[in-house]
Amino acid sequence: MRIASLAPSVTEIIYELGAEQDIVCSTVFCDYPEPAKSLPKIGSWTTIDIKKLESLNPDIVLTSSAVQGNLTRKLRDLGMNVVNINPMRLPEVVESYNQIGALVERRQEAENIVRELYKKIMAYTVTAQNSGPRVYCEEWSDPPMASGNWVPDVVELAGGVPGVVKAGHLSREYRLEDLQSFEPEIILLHICGMGDRVKVEEVMQRPGWEILPAIQSGEVHVLDDSLLNRPTRRLFKGLETLKEIIGNFKR
Repeated sequence: MRIASLAPSVTEIIYELGAEQDIVCSTVFCDYPEPAKSLPKIGSWTTIDIKKLESLNPDIVLTSSAVQGNLTRKLRDLGMNVVNINPMRLPEVVESYNQIGALVERRQEAENIVRELYKKIMAYTVTAQNSGPRVYCEEWSDPPMASGNWVPDVVELAGGVPGVVKAGHLSREYRLEDLQSFEPEIILLHICGMGDRVKVEEVMQRPGWEILPAIQSGEVHVLDDSLLNRPTRRLFKGLETLKEIIGNFKR
């Protein structure tokens, strides 16, 4: 099988399933695990070298999320076999392993991972608090965008109370008044493409943010964006880090 993997999360999952030898091309953002950096690159999130892709004659092209919606439609119009993997909630992220596993002929490997991840969800569900701190997560900073999709699910399992954007809804801009009304006690920054290189001091100086409880108490934290933005098993590493932050929080 010849696989064109055009999303970092998909590439990561294919490696987990043990089908990486079938990948014929990827994007410049496909950088995990480390060997993925050496895969042939044909473009970025939304712009690729279509002629190069056609020359590679893939059996299947895998894209991800609504961000690659236009690219997905364009490639389908060219007659390519394209599947868009688009989980919106944490259980859907888990099920995406089965979806990809079936597509790349690694069903058993996928089922094993899915069982493991559901056990993790159940374990976190049992220990999650009902009255934890209010947590605001931000995935984009210019303009500021509150994290949606599976991130509110992660916050709840970590013992926090998510706000501004509901689970399963797209990340979006918001009114400052909405954030002020939420009164976040913890702010978690996982800015897309920034890793953990976010300048907290700049965020703390945003106009209107000085009244937020998290700003006043200094509860502003940075997390490597790949641990919350990529819908893969590594979300559980992000969850564990957030759980530690919440565990150390004192009102």
